[in-house]
Amino acid sequence: LEMLNAYEEKGNPYATYALGRYHLIVQPDADSLEKAEQMYNDAYKQGIADAGMAMSIALRYGRFGYIDRRKSHELFVEALEKDSRLAAYRQLNNIIFGDNGIEKNPGKALTIVNGLIETDGEEDPNWAYLKGVIIADIYGDASSIPYFQKAISIGAMSAISVYPYTLMDEDAPNMGKEAYITALKEGMEKDSHDCFYSYAFEVDDDEEVLNLLHKAYELGSIQATRLLG
Repeated sequence: LEMLNAYEEKGNPYATYALGRYHLIVQPDADSLEKAEQMYNDAYKQGIADAGMAMSIALRYGRFGYIDRRKSHELFVEALEKDSRLAAYRQLNNIIFGDNGIEKNPGKALTIVNGLIETDGEEDPNWAYLKGVIIADIYGDASSIPYFQKAISIGAMSAISVYPYTLMDEDAPNMGKEAYITALKEGMEKDSHDCFYSYAFEVDDDEEVLNLLHKAYELGSIQATRLLG
C-alpha cells in the first residue's frame, strides 16, 4: 500500500487503478467508494483500459452505491475497443455461456482465446482457465483435464475450483471419486474456498464438517456462508 501510494503520487496510472480497487474492496475510509470511483475514472482517462471495464462492472452491480446500466454498457463497449483484457474476459464468458444477450458459441470463443494466448503468451492464467472451460463444453470433461492442469500450474484459482469436477467420470482411466477427492485436497492446500466447501460433503464427522465450512466461509465462500446460516 505504501508503494502504491508513492507511485500514485508520481502520477502512475496503474497505481491509481490498483488503489481504486483497494478502496472498492477493503473500504478503509468512510469515503472509499467515492475514492474508488474517482481513481478508476482517473486511471481510465490516462489510458488504462481495464479501469474502464472495472467501472463498468461496478456500475452494473451497484458497487459504487448506485446502478447505471446504460453507462456500464457504454464503458464495456469502449473497453473492448481499447483491448481491455478484463473486458475480453467478460465477453468470452458471455460467448461461452450465452450470457447478457450474447449467443452461445463455444467454437467462436475457442478461436478468440487461442488468439489471446498467441498474443499474450502461454503463461496467462485467465486464458488458460477459459480454454479449459471451452474444451470441457465442446469435447467433454475428460478432454479438458490437461488444460485445467496447465491453468492450475500457472496460478489460476478459478481452475482449482472447477478441476475436481472434471474427474468424476468413473469409467475413464485415472478418474472417479478417488481422483476427485485428491483434487479437492490439493485445492484446499492452495486455499480454494470451493474445495473446502465441496470436501465438507465428503466427510461424516459433524465437527469436521463445521470446521471445513467455517474455513470455506473465512476464505470467501458464499455457499458456505449460506449453509452455515
